[in-house]
Amino acid sequence: MFDVLREFETDILRCLRCAECHAGCPVYQDDINESYAARGKLRLMRAVMDGEIELTEGVMERINRCLNCNACMARCPAGLDTDMLIIRARCEMRDAGIPVPENLAAVRANIAEHRNPFGLPFSERGGWAPPEALERRSDLVYFAGCAVSYSQNRMAKAALRLLDGADVEYAALGPDERCCGDPVRRMGLEREAEQLVAENREALRARGAKTVFTSCAGCTKTLKSTLGDEFEVLHVTELLVRMANEGRIAFEKAFPKKVVYVDGCDLGRHAGVYEAPRDLLARLPEVEMLEMPDNRDKAICCGGPFVAAYPELAKKFALARIETALSIGAEVIAVACPTCLINLKEGAKSLEGDRRIDIQEVATLLQRSAKPVKK
Repeated sequence: MFDVLREFETDILRCLRCAECHAGCPVYQDDINESYAARGKLRLMRAVMDGEIELTEGVMERINRCLNCNACMARCPAGLDTDMLIIRARCEMRDAGIPVPENLAAVRANIAEHRNPFGLPFSERGGWAPPEALERRSDLVYFAGCAVSYSQNRMAKAALRLLDGADVEYAALGPDERCCGDPVRRMGLEREAEQLVAENREALRARGAKTVFTSCAGCTKTLKSTLGDEFEVLHVTELLVRMANEGRIAFEKAFPKKVVYVDGCDLGRHAGVYEAPRDLLARLPEVEMLEMPDNRDKAICCGGPFVAAYPELAKKFALARIETALSIGAEVIAVACPTCLINLKEGAKSLEGDRRIDIQEVATLLQRSAKPVKK
């Protein structure tokens, strides 16, 4: 088992055993056990590869209990791509006939049948979108993503209202859109992920897309890595910064709050988008921008990737991020990811007493202050 990792044996051996990966891993911090940190996972995988230990349920649980947040790689002096190695290990488990973990089986089945993790019908995927956007062809096409389409469509509406105010023409895929493939790829189901990528590529071609923008951080990461060879892929904040720099969007309503932007792992470490959300938020009149102690590439994951598999852990990790935000005096947490938004809101429910913090998505927050500047 894990023979596929032979190709990367030299990389695995480069692990310095320095424990830098411990500091950024919420899973390890929750259970101070070496096997939950990247360093320990690599040692377990190599031991299985060399036949020193069996691939037991316990070993598989360690490999599965990973946020794939890439915080370990950001801190690794040797630059090990632990995220890639863990996903490859999961792929080999799937290829060997080992099923996905029971707590993710329903998500996989929903994506296979309905092309979204929630098992909801195609007809509901674009119900929030302007009808004309669903019908037109355009160089600029909106890819909402599953969570935005089905659960957080306020994010989509806010982003599209900002573009409407800037007189930007765009198309939206709506029911022609499929899951980007990231959830099944994380499970080690590469072929299923590739099929979804192929379906989305054809849908985008059919609309005449040259630039694709999305409100979902996971979709941004995935589309950039899988479709970036054919289309320019932007997170919506990157597109909005362009519009603002061109004078097509301005902000006039004061927002006299202390705001901290919390970097999402997919948008930040995986997709390299750090400054666009901050740039936009800083344009709000009277806003006071704060920073988390661990930010940008050293940001700590909020636990969002565990929402389906380990919901209690996800909530616990979210509460830890909220406590940090409160400790620096933040009144508002701003995020640019639907999964972060969902999980942080869930974590905030655990705040005790009269402590409160507002959790907002960037485009939704901006839309309240926007002054359209139509050409």
